[in-house]
Amino acid sequence: MANNFQLNSAIVLRDIYRLLSLFAGDLAVLETVEGKDDPLVSLRDQFIVDEVMHLLVSTATANRIHDEHMGWLRRDPKETDFPQIDHECGTLWPDILKDSTIPLSFREACNKIIHAVHIVPETAGDPAENPLSTNIILRGHLRDKAWVAHLDLVEYVRASVRNFSGAPTPRY
Repeated sequence: MANNFQLNSAIVLRDIYRLLSLFAGDLAVLETVEGKDDPLVSLRDQFIVDEVMHLLVSTATANRIHDEHMGWLRRDPKETDFPQIDHECGTLWPDILKDSTIPLSFREACNKIIHAVHIVPETAGDPAENPLSTNIILRGHLRDKAWVAHLDLVEYVRASVRNFSGAPTPRY
């Protein structure tokens, strides 16, 4: 069965790069400000969390769609160019009432980003004065259990690049 569309991997990879750059650039912005009244502070505060959310959700959705499409190719024994990405991207507490954690796989990280009801980019203190860390806390529910995931953004970006590195070039 062939799909009737393909994701443009160049666009997705650009968004993955933007996500990484957003985190890397946040420290530079905060180092540039000249006090709490600096217009750069209000500009950053106005957009940074929305940008993180938008890029996380859009890249996670693209990653999952791409993984589904490549799944068809992986079923063909002659096709070896599209392996499934097996990469750890953080830690998952599948049930917050229990004390057990498991590694957060790339596929599950995408699922948790998509289904999270609460996404919090961490900072080391007051978010208005501290740059984003590369740890993002995701919270949600699956059936009757509340879960929490700590997403390592750098590992998520690495896995995302690997997910699209063998992507076929879109045909228009």
